[in-house]
Amino acid sequence: MTKSEIVFAATFVLILLLSGSIMADSAEGLFDQAVAAERSGNLDAAVELFSRAAELDPGNGAIYNNRGIVRARKKDIDLAIEDFDQAIRLDPDNAGAYNNRGMAFQEKGDFRQAAVDYDKALDINREHVQALFNRAVLLVRSGSPAKAVSDLNTILQVDERNVKARVMLGKLYLADGSPDKALREFSAALRQDPKNLEALSASGDASFVKGRFNKAIENYTEALEADANNSRILMNRCSAFARVKDFDKAVTDCDKALKLDPASFAGFYNLGNAYAALARDREAIEAYNRAIDLRTDRSDYFYNRGIVLKKLGEDEKALDDFDRVLQLDPRHADALNNRGAIFLSRANVKRALEDFDRAVHEDARNLPAWKNLAAAYLAGDSPEKAVPILEHALKLAPKDPDILARLGDAWTSRNRFDKAMASYKKALERATTPDQQAEVNARIGLAWERSGSIEKALQAYAKALESAQDSFMREGLKRKIDALTLRTKR
Repeated sequence: MTKSEIVFAATFVLILLLSGSIMADSAEGLFDQAVAAERSGNLDAAVELFSRAAELDPGNGAIYNNRGIVRARKKDIDLAIEDFDQAIRLDPDNAGAYNNRGMAFQEKGDFRQAAVDYDKALDINREHVQALFNRAVLLVRSGSPAKAVSDLNTILQVDERNVKARVMLGKLYLADGSPDKALREFSAALRQDPKNLEALSASGDASFVKGRFNKAIENYTEALEADANNSRILMNRCSAFARVKDFDKAVTDCDKALKLDPASFAGFYNLGNAYAALARDREAIEAYNRAIDLRTDRSDYFYNRGIVLKKLGEDEKALDDFDRVLQLDPRHADALNNRGAIFLSRANVKRALEDFDRAVHEDARNLPAWKNLAAAYLAGDSPEKAVPILEHALKLAPKDPDILARLGDAWTSRNRFDKAMASYKKALERATTPDQQAEVNARIGLAWERSGSIEKALQAYAKALESAQDSFMREGLKRKIDALTLRTKR
């Protein structure tokens, strides 16, 4: 997994208490009517009623503060700020008015002034929960998550049942690479609100990061029961299904998510990966095409499309994709290795060696690149260079039968048949499938042929045929045995 994006919207809370003296019962009555109008959603009427109350009681800061809240809901942000200014002039110790003005500045995108107002609100009341939460949001935005964690913990000291703070705290822990801490917070939030969509979804994210993909699927499924058309959750469940190799369900989720959000480049990329895993290669390429149309700067999109094109034998297009990967990321070892493999298949040993050498330089543990580098030296009639390469690869994977078999090939190329047979013997001991055993015995046969021992070669090919299950391999071995048998009769 990648780190989760945290987005929180500031919310205004209506303050119901009037401060200061009430000039007349009509001002108090107008205030109550304004509150009722705001609650019913009649915001224009609420503003009008608060304005009439302010005319009767112009020194009452609560009237301006509440009218500012309603104006903010109407998106009349500048007028709302004027009201909060007046409320603060009339009552400089009103922490709520500072918090509300901070939210208005935040709505305008003036994050610096918003932070000043949240700080002021907290100077007046250190336990002002809304100001603490709002400041935490800004601290995350400004790249100070540790300070945000402190504010959120203060909220939970004041109100341990605050679900919103727990979910945000859990997301910060998850972004910091602490999924266990994150899960504890999400679990606590779900104890308070078992159907909380954000907590369920975030629990899925944390389980995914921990590699508990079935649990992640369970969390995402619960979240989707509350919001069946949430494209982000569908996309994440698609990824989790892919991790448990349930690719058909992954395709279903990705398809649905993309119908809801057709501009999701990550969605098309995930869909392409699911199709590729199902060997639905043309559909995979089409999905990758859509992802690349939306994002031309993602090397992984070009790389995966290149892999599928290479599989389909469309080497020119694959080369174009690997070239593009290396323009975006010159140190991409896997792209270098795969591009080198295409060059090697075309007998362009020089270019292949260059790419394989660069690949192992960029990623010293890239085993396929080490194997291919040795194969290129063998193809270039330099078995003496292939041997140390394969011996190094064995240090990375001491029990890999393929490396041992290739080492046998290298010794065979140098006519060192004793060393070749020793390597092949180890390869046979480590082969885990009948076809692997057949492949090694076939190589032994080739080595005996090269040494001139035709009878031993036939024995090795016969052993290979006994274990081979792949039909193509069996046919090749039969032809080889028939040809060698014919030679012995001449």
